[in-house]
Amino acid sequence: MKTLNLPKEYFIGSYFIDEKICDNMISFFWANKHMHNKTKMPSEVKECIEMGINPNRNVFEPYNSYLKSLNECLKIYQNDYNLNYGLLKMNENFNIQHYKPEEGFYSWHYERDSKRFAERCLVFMTYLNDVDDGGTEFLYQNIEVRARKGLTLIWPTDFTHTHRGVISKTKEKTIITGWFHLDE
Repeated sequence: MKTLNLPKEYFIGSYFIDEKICDNMISFFWANKHMHNKTKMPSEVKECIEMGINPNRNVFEPYNSYLKSLNECLKIYQNDYNLNYGLLKMNENFNIQHYKPEEGFYSWHYERDSKRFAERCLVFMTYLNDVDDGGTEFLYQNIEVRARKGLTLIWPTDFTHTHRGVISKTKEKTIITGWFHLDE
């Protein structure tokens, strides 16, 4: 599987999934506008339209193909870092998020920032389209990752991986993002 070859000490895995899966997920997103929601966060923190998908109830294409590819990425990540977590599982909805130009996740944040999210272990994100002037910035790793269609990132959910969106002034960006939890 092709990667970006980020330094291993960043603990950010980078993998590419098939672009056809990305196209199919975008088509699914736009074909199901009745499932769209405006983000619940204040607009100064984040602006986007998102669709929540329950990983334990929603079994359909193209989700099945995406999940299969995502699990392949997770296995490589676990192997690269000798993670002996046992089974990791998605226990909460993951999101397809669409950002118009100048929209994004503006604030620095990390994914396990409260007791409510304490079981989150790893975060994943897949860019569904190319955005030359957009992506994700990681604070402590001091890097920006450009949005490239099919690029899937996996990283720890803690404060060590504080991040925010790199906001495009000209292009739309669509991603899939969610979390792996320790399975009991």
